[in-house]
Amino acid sequence: MKQTIRAFSLGLLCSSLLLGATYYNTLKKPVESVKMTTEEMIISLESSGYLVLTEPPEITGDEDEEDQTQASDIDEPADDFESEDTVEKPTSENITHTLEIESGMGLESIIDKLASIQLIEDEEAFRTYLIENDYSTRIQVGEFKLNYGMSEKEIADTITNQ
Repeated sequence: MKQTIRAFSLGLLCSSLLLGATYYNTLKKPVESVKMTTEEMIISLESSGYLVLTEPPEITGDEDEEDQTQASDIDEPADDFESEDTVEKPTSENITHTLEIESGMGLESIIDKLASIQLIEDEEAFRTYLIENDYSTRIQVGEFKLNYGMSEKEIADTITNQ
């Protein structure tokens, strides 16, 4: 048994030495940085197919009406575009929403749910409020009726059953 362990140890030692020697012999040498002037950089970039602007484009107040029309046409669709993920906050404070808090949900997921239905505006401020006022450790599991007119304190009181 003693000879087997010694042979195994010798094999491990040889393989470690072989791997170490291979690793150190294949390390790449550090690349030396090349100092280039601005003109040399521009020439190098242009030869690679890049467009280099040496001066910022001038903006003048004498634009053609056609340019102004094109700019306004481009801006209009962007203003009218609404993402499907965006939820408009209801204007009535009487509209209620049922928030379901399940076992194992963390504070972050609860705050994310509240923010996604726009019951809270600032996630970080609400998180800080819950932690500083010791609500974060007393959140209860269940379904809670919340409306859009509730303050942070009212929401916190409701989800902690206080």
